[in-house]
Parts: sequence; structure tokens; C-alpha cells
Amino acid sequence: MSDSKAPIGSVGWFDLTVENADDCRDFYKAVVGWKSADLSMGDYSDYVMSTPKRTSL
Repeated sequence: MSDSKAPIGSVGWFDLTVENADDCRDFYKAVVGWKSADLSMGDYSDYVMSTPKRTSL
């Protein structure tokens, strides 16, 4: 684990559970420039969003 800390006011984690999650993902990718990565949840795949500057999840 890294000792570096995120700047005050930055988002560390936000979980959004909605029926139109794919639409929300596509919106943030198009408008804000965020990237998405698949995340295995066992029986299904979810995804994680990150800023373009971040190189790994």
C-alpha cells in the first residue's frame, strides 16, 4: 500500500447503483473523459471508473 495521500477534496470512491449503469458509464467517459475497466464480481462483471491520469486500478 502506498503512503501517498489524495489531495483534500478529491473523490476516493463512489458507488453508484442504478438501472442504467451502462448509460452513466458512457456519459462520464464521453463528457468527463473518465476511463472504465471491468471488475469481476463472481457471477457477473461490474466496472470501475478512473480519471485519465490514473495508470492502474
